[in-house]
Amino acid sequence: MKDKFINDLNAEMDNQIMSNCSNAYKTSVKNFFKEDIGESIGIRVPILRKISNEYYKKLETYLKEYYRENTNLNNEEVNKLIKNDLYDICKKLLDNPIFEYKNLGLIMLHKSKKYYEKEDFEFFKYIASNYITNWAYSDEFSIHAFYELTKKYPELLDDLFKFTDSKNRWEQRISATVLIPHIRKVDIRDRVFKTADILILVRDDMVEKGIGWLLKVTADKYQEEVYNYVLENKNNMTRTTLRYAIEKMPKDLKKEAMK
Repeated sequence: MKDKFINDLNAEMDNQIMSNCSNAYKTSVKNFFKEDIGESIGIRVPILRKISNEYYKKLETYLKEYYRENTNLNNEEVNKLIKNDLYDICKKLLDNPIFEYKNLGLIMLHKSKKYYEKEDFEFFKYIASNYITNWAYSDEFSIHAFYELTKKYPELLDDLFKFTDSKNRWEQRISATVLIPHIRKVDIRDRVFKTADILILVRDDMVEKGIGWLLKVTADKYQEEVYNYVLENKNNMTRTTLRYAIEKMPKDLKKEAMK
């Protein structure tokens, strides 16, 4: 019964996806990436988000009713089962070879945020290690789902920091970009600069741009601190990181920093 509903809902989603494909966008989307993103069917992210909204709403409503009608479990136990179903669907989407379906899996993971538990860090780490293979996946994952997990359980930021020493370029980028929505809302300057101390030494364009992006956003609120950090450390960072970090600063500060 449950499997049939999910299969029917998946078929409905597939139809929506195929009816929104664009050959023109399919041709252009690969130009945004240096990496091989596999097969693309040409769907813009806002459309994917709209499709995921409809899919998730129907799925969650059904799962709540299904478990409450067919089990004698309490709300916490029901939520656990719902989360497991949602994560299973996310993983199946991530296993799909098509670029847009993988992205949809990450969007769906973010939709599931109300069910996040601290123990889910291991699942998120697994995703980072096995499914994040380009900047689009990396940023969708870090700015949304991973941010929500670490917002709910701030102590997990210490586990996230360990990604800075990873041999995986995307895990290193994620260790920086997850902090972007955090610094916009709370003062985590110490954590930002601690992360930067390690990542500015990494010579990988995706990591360089990631830490540069974090410093740029941090400068929106703490320009003086970021500017001083750049001056003190510019001999250790690449020009790419430097340019990103000072991008929104006044011209005179940018000129001085670029000397």
